[in-house]
Amino acid sequence: MTSSFKTEEDVIKDSINNKKPTIERDLTIAKSLLKQKSGDGGNVYDHLTFVLSKIMDERPKNVMDHFEEFSRVVQKEKNRNSNSLLASTYVEPDSLKRATSLNQCFDAFLRISEQDQKSSRKDDFAHLQFYWSIAGYGFPQGHIFTMSCSLGLLESRDILRTCRYWGRIFGLKLNYYVAEADLSEDEIQKRAVGDAGPPDEQWGSGINQKTYFVCHCLGDDWIELPRATAKDIEMSQKIRKHFTGDLDALIQSNPKFPGTEKNLLRATIQRITTETYAAPVGYYEVEGGNASISPNYNSPDTTELLDLSSWCQYRMTKTPSCSDSSSDSVPTWTLRHMLEHFPKTSMVVIRSNIWPGAVSFSSQLKHDSVYVGWGVKYGRKAFVPPLPLSTSNEYNFNVRTVNEETPGAFTVKDNNSAAVE
Repeated sequence: MTSSFKTEEDVIKDSINNKKPTIERDLTIAKSLLKQKSGDGGNVYDHLTFVLSKIMDERPKNVMDHFEEFSRVVQKEKNRNSNSLLASTYVEPDSLKRATSLNQCFDAFLRISEQDQKSSRKDDFAHLQFYWSIAGYGFPQGHIFTMSCSLGLLESRDILRTCRYWGRIFGLKLNYYVAEADLSEDEIQKRAVGDAGPPDEQWGSGINQKTYFVCHCLGDDWIELPRATAKDIEMSQKIRKHFTGDLDALIQSNPKFPGTEKNLLRATIQRITTETYAAPVGYYEVEGGNASISPNYNSPDTTELLDLSSWCQYRMTKTPSCSDSSSDSVPTWTLRHMLEHFPKTSMVVIRSNIWPGAVSFSSQLKHDSVYVGWGVKYGRKAFVPPLPLSTSNEYNFNVRTVNEETPGAFTVKDNNSAAVE
């Protein structure tokens, strides 16, 4: 009993004897031609097989536009050294890391929400985005829920009473999302034990009335910044520096800043908050550095808020009214009336020109402040750092000069006296 199976060579031999064209013969000849090996051991048949397989896996919208790119990628992967550790090691893509981090953030927030129903930060933040979107500083729609969950996780910590979204500071490599929080009374008392610092620099008072947290990406863990000091704030006023995104980066500046980027970031946040947080006069009651909404405040018509005298900087110690002058001869504030034809939703936006990116709004229902910028104060004149100190004189030492005329004799020459033999 003979087998009817024929190899490619048998088909080619039969085609030579039988010159009648057949589909089987043509396909076999074409296949054998494509399988001819090149100098590197590869062949067109295997290459096309891998390319088609990659196209079926990724399914691009327009295959013709990507065919050459798929062919180049397959050839590049084929030429890679099979013994290389990089070729056999799986590298987790950044998109997968972000998705995993966000998924963990969502799961943790949902667990906390089921256990504790006291937090309303999610609804507050989402509601404020309606007003901020009108002012042009709103969050992208896809990020609102993520930030709400992230703030909810931060507020659920036992050491905090409340927290809010403060703003965003851009960096050269990474950006900072900033959250402002109030420490609980127990946490303030715990940190006050053994604290011998000045009263204005202690936790929960003075320049450290608020505590600030930062993260680089939504869903990441919040990192607490160190407390601010008067020295850090004073030195930060003498330098202009863009942030890098690395909290532990050293600050290369003149004069030298006494700390790392996290100390400079904390000092800058304090300066921005103090100088730019504006609210209608009477909206807040300030007691002991704490600002709370006044129960006796009657919201005026938004047209009245177009007068700069109706605003005050409530984070300052004496809550001064907003001024319209600055050392650089530019208006300190810019007022803008939004949705003026809709009384129920109209609001006034006040923007700081000294700290570009600092904005506050006030309507008949809500008020809030936020900062989105580089963390650099405006200056009309080019910033010129102070010159370094003059160099010290060299060490004053005696110089011995050998007298060649009289062997064995020498003179001692002092810089401050005549030569002595």
